[in-house]
Amino acid sequence: MPSFDPPFTFSQKTDNLGKMKEFSKKELTRYNGKNGAPAYIAYNSKVYDVSGSFVWRNGDHQFRHQAGQDLTGGLRQAPHGEDLLERVVLIGTLRED
Repeated sequence: MPSFDPPFTFSQKTDNLGKMKEFSKKELTRYNGKNGAPAYIAYNSKVYDVSGSFVWRNGDHQFRHQAGQDLTGGLRQAPHGEDLLERVVLIGTLRED
């Protein structure tokens, strides 16, 4: 495996009707990157697929963050900005429940 992130281009996944999938916080927890599950994270009510990113291997990021969670608060403490999310696929929205 290379030691860098693959070059992502910003894209969106939609259903057959062109709508983004809506996730509840409980549903998002199933996408934790463990046991073959994809790794999804939420930020500012948007859900991103980080499964293909080397820095999210097995749903863990820098031993600080886990996939399957809303990381809106955590990103404020990161050494990078939200612009990095433009490199991964936007797959849906997070419902506040």
